[in-house]
Order: sequence, then C-alpha cells, then structure tokens
Amino acid sequence: MAVEWAKYNIRANCVSPGHIQTALTVPTWEHPVRSKYLLDRIALDRPGYPEDIVGICILLASDASAYITGAEIRVDGGCIAGGQPWPYDTDF
Repeated sequence: MAVEWAKYNIRANCVSPGHIQTALTVPTWEHPVRSKYLLDRIALDRPGYPEDIVGICILLASDASAYITGAEIRVDGGCIAGGQPWPYDTDF
C-alpha cells in the first residue's frame, strides 16, 4: 500500500501495540503467573495502556510524519527489544 499510494501523497503505516491492559485483559494482568511472565519480558516493567498508543497515532496522522510511509511502529514497552528471552521450544 505504501508504495502504490505514495504517488497520491497517501501514507500507509502500521501501529503494533504490545501487551495493553484493557477491560478484556484484566484477567491476564491479575493472574500471578501470567502477569509475572509478561512483565519479565517487558523492558519498561509495566503493561501498556490505551493512552500509550495515542501519541504515535497523533504523530502518524499529523504533518510531522510527512516523510514516513511503509513503517511498522511497535508500541510494546521494549518487549521485543529487551527483557527476558521468550522460551525456545525445539519440539516443533
């Protein structure tokens, strides 16, 4: 999309939220084992909140991102970049 629509000055980007705490994910964040497992892997050591996604969406919707297209932007508190490694299962 980014390549096809660039000639029309239309930008196409993707926001990829990480582990966000919402009403639907409360059981996960309240679970003592699951929440620790997730927090051990999130560099910022906390769940994300819907408000944490707002800033990047405003940036991408504004002229401040006039030269950004074809980008995937992770908003995951550093989960992919840091924290404890995910277990690697060699049985697959």
